[in-house]
Amino acid sequence: MLELVYDHEHGIAWQPNPKPFEYGQAYWDEYMRRRGTQIACALNRARMELCSGLGPRLWDIGIGSGEFICAWESRYAENSAVGWDINPVAVAWLRERGRLFTPRQLAETDSYMLDLVTMWDCLEHLPDPASFLAVLKPFCYLCLSLPIFDSLSQIKMSRHYKPREHLWHFTRAGLIWYLGVYGFDLVEYNDAETRAGREQIESFVFKKE
Repeated sequence: MLELVYDHEHGIAWQPNPKPFEYGQAYWDEYMRRRGTQIACALNRARMELCSGLGPRLWDIGIGSGEFICAWESRYAENSAVGWDINPVAVAWLRERGRLFTPRQLAETDSYMLDLVTMWDCLEHLPDPASFLAVLKPFCYLCLSLPIFDSLSQIKMSRHYKPREHLWHFTRAGLIWYLGVYGFDLVEYNDAETRAGREQIESFVFKKE
């Protein structure tokens, strides 16, 4: 297992050249098990509130069980949300419902059909977040939640330290700096998910200028 690379000046750490993590049926089933639970409902409420007024055209990245897409379309309209995932089970779920939309499709389209992108517990899983962030076009909102550390020294003591699965780690200032490099300005943040019962999770809204 390769050690983390630390950038203490900017408040980020990452796992270089990770062995691919296997996302599949078991991963999907775990999200399905949580669907509709008290904490899942609380998280969806907090996420909907964070995104209030930014929609309605949504692209959800890392869909979990698809619960947030369903909640979004219940509030807005059918076909107001699309999604993308690296889990083939989630991809099949999206394709069956006509909701699959890939980064390649976005990169190849001239028209911008999205108002906001959501990444709940997702950014830290991407081997190369920079290539994804570069695809997003100006005037798009990015809403995300992820573990935030007061200090990088806390990472390996945290329940969120999952080598091969969680590849990126941030302090709050580190996340703001990292997204700023790719043209995103912070709009707001909160700890609503921590208050709902999670540990060290913060939520953010950024806008790409």
